[in-house]
Amino acid sequence: MRRPAALLPILALLATLCVCCQPAEPPPFQEVIDLGLEKYLGTVQPASITGIEDGATQIEFDVADGPVCLRGDSFRAATRPGSGSGGELMIYLQGGGACWSTVCQSFATALSGVPPTGILSTTLEANPVRDWDVGYVPYCDGSLFAGDTEIDDDGDGAIDRYHRGLQNLSAALDAIHSEFPEPSRIFLTGISAGAYGTVLSAMLTRSVWPDVPMDVIADAGIGLGKPGNPGFITDLLAEWGIMAMVPPSCEDCFADGHATMLASWVLSMDPTIRYLTVSSRQDFVISAMFLGLDAQTYSWEVSGETSELEQAHPDQFARFIYEGSRHTTLAIDSTTDLNHPDALPFDGLGGQSLDTMLGRFDVVAIDGIHVARWLEMYLGGDPGFTSLVQ
Repeated sequence: MRRPAALLPILALLATLCVCCQPAEPPPFQEVIDLGLEKYLGTVQPASITGIEDGATQIEFDVADGPVCLRGDSFRAATRPGSGSGGELMIYLQGGGACWSTVCQSFATALSGVPPTGILSTTLEANPVRDWDVGYVPYCDGSLFAGDTEIDDDGDGAIDRYHRGLQNLSAALDAIHSEFPEPSRIFLTGISAGAYGTVLSAMLTRSVWPDVPMDVIADAGIGLGKPGNPGFITDLLAEWGIMAMVPPSCEDCFADGHATMLASWVLSMDPTIRYLTVSSRQDFVISAMFLGLDAQTYSWEVSGETSELEQAHPDQFARFIYEGSRHTTLAIDSTTDLNHPDALPFDGLGGQSLDTMLGRFDVVAIDGIHVARWLEMYLGGDPGFTSLVQ
């Protein structure tokens, strides 16, 4: 039946309204949002914002507002505008151990400024992100940027451990968003404890910048636990007050004793995220100091778990696994003098000890391709980019 011509504009308007009224697709991590992922976003304003060296900005938070370090010290973050014109943003999650009831080896104060070494260097020619904007998130909560509880260890009525990683991270991301609200691309970079923290941080970062392309690189921390002992991870998450935020749909998330299935769940929920990992086969700090695993067992696990991730997400996941026992490769570079008192923004173990412990960004290589070059190939869309495994 032919409709009267006078009705056609009205019908067209109604059709448009019907399209506009269609319910929007839920965010990819709605399940975790419903469990409290976003509860601290937008709840804290910086106590002060100060310009510091190298064009960076220091953002300080008042302890009374919620963000706080492990032993009660104040939390801070920093931003640094890049020299490039592309609007790319790197969010850097610092490393620094972990703290729980039986092991507590963790940074307890927040560093100031933005370290000038490794992937954060603005002068290293080999660094493919040297001219990007930077949001620097110090690590001082002892709970992998995720904790949400307070603990009185000795029962004297006073808090001994403030695991407020989720509050700290939320406050930092809010501040970084204020400085860089519309980046063209986000590169979420985590080192050691920060690498373990990239899984939850990727979900929260997606909430803050819902439509920005995001890549993640986890350096020395893909989520390994103790093989065959799922209670190790679940007990930690319970102690840190975040077990309730594990998505129910991530069935058997820690069944093999590792947290890599949670990373796999994140990639399944948001197919726009790309995830890279860099690790030595026998990382001494992670394997021996925190997990209590022998070198051979750790080597098997890091190889097997990353292989399974790559098989499950061939278009989203790539790995750089090199021989040896060094810990991290993005923090320092070939120009870093570890014997210099200002080489690293914290008290180290001495230049010689650190030089045997840490890998260097533009030195550690597989088949002649060092990590910085591998990353450059990835970010530049080089068709020759692939996983590299020794």
